Amino acid sequence: GNSSLTLERATTGSVTILKTASDSSVTVGQVFNYQIAITNSSNETATLSNIQDQLPEGFVITSVSLQTGSGVVRILDPSDYTVSPANEFNTPTATGQTITVPANGTSTLTIYGYFSTN
Repeated sequence: GNSSLTLERATTGSVTILKTASDSSVTVGQVFNYQIAITNSSNETATLSNIQDQLPEGFVITSVSLQTGSGVVRILDPSDYTVSPANEFNTPTATGQTITVPANGTSTLTIYGYFSTN
């Protein structure tokens, strides 16, 4: 599906993003994921204040994980993100954690889910 990503940085740095899907073609109900790799090529840690992603219509989130650098993959609590009625994904929420990207490193946000309709 067609989707977009908006990234706002709370600190300066050279941050790039790459969004990929685990499958190029899926059927209704088939679980797959979108992976958003956030790479920081500066010598300072970057702190992200917000990530927004317009998910395709009919996509239902089952879970979201975050890996900072080569650290442990952490499953986010549903209170750490919001999904609007128009299926816009936002993290963090007012109570959620900021996302850090290590200097010269990558943090990965993975959104797991499925399509409920074609």
